[in-house]
Amino acid sequence: MTKEEAWSASLLAPSEYLTDGEDFWQVSGPAVSRRSLWIEEQEGTLAIAFEDPGDPDNPDIIELSPVDQTKGEFSFKLLPFEPFTMLRAPSEGKCAFEDWDSNARYSHLRFRPSNREIASIFDEDQRERSDAASLDDQGLHLLALRDRERRNRAKSLLREGQLKSGRDFYFAAFIFQHGEEPSDYLQAHALAMVALARGEPSARWIAAASLDRFLLATNQPQIFGTQFQVEDKKPSLRLPYDPDVISPHVLEALGVQKSH
Repeated sequence: MTKEEAWSASLLAPSEYLTDGEDFWQVSGPAVSRRSLWIEEQEGTLAIAFEDPGDPDNPDIIELSPVDQTKGEFSFKLLPFEPFTMLRAPSEGKCAFEDWDSNARYSHLRFRPSNREIASIFDEDQRERSDAASLDDQGLHLLALRDRERRNRAKSLLREGQLKSGRDFYFAAFIFQHGEEPSDYLQAHALAMVALARGEPSARWIAAASLDRFLLATNQPQIFGTQFQVEDKKPSLRLPYDPDVISPHVLEALGVQKSH
């Protein structure tokens, strides 16, 4: 079907809002309904054009694809955001309302499946570290080689777009935290930030620890105090450490506590 006039659609949305593809904020104004200009269907996906009141010559084009009987995926064609997951509303339900809080942030509904392979890689990473303290030099060398293999596979999964959920990125952050170069630790920090953004609160510690490890690897003092080494069978804080950068209240808010 190409711009089939027999089809029509309307878009009901707040008149003003901002989005980064994850959250919506500064939502205000009455709900405004816009009628479609044209609709195209190709391989089960509908492309629907709506007039942009601010730029009539360049309509907003959305793509809508069904997932199952209860939900579908909605995306803006020209914006680099992952598709929004939309639930089918009951026919008697209220699909829009006016009580938006312009000071609030609204997270849209997402159904991100977790990747079983990255979970398995993480489990292997943790299992091999359960007795790492007893490894000799040869054992540590072999562990480093297996860490590199796990990291390379995690890189492939990232390139292929196979990691979706906050839990996926949380697992990947730990895998890169056991890297060899400052760039590995910085990658771990970035992955932990994605995990937090996607609703995985457990990633708070690894977000702090990966930044501390990056700082130490680049000859700078750690700032959260998460990195320890064992001396005489007792944990000792790795130096240098600058305790004045991050206040105790921030550490408490992050749930980051120094090792005992």
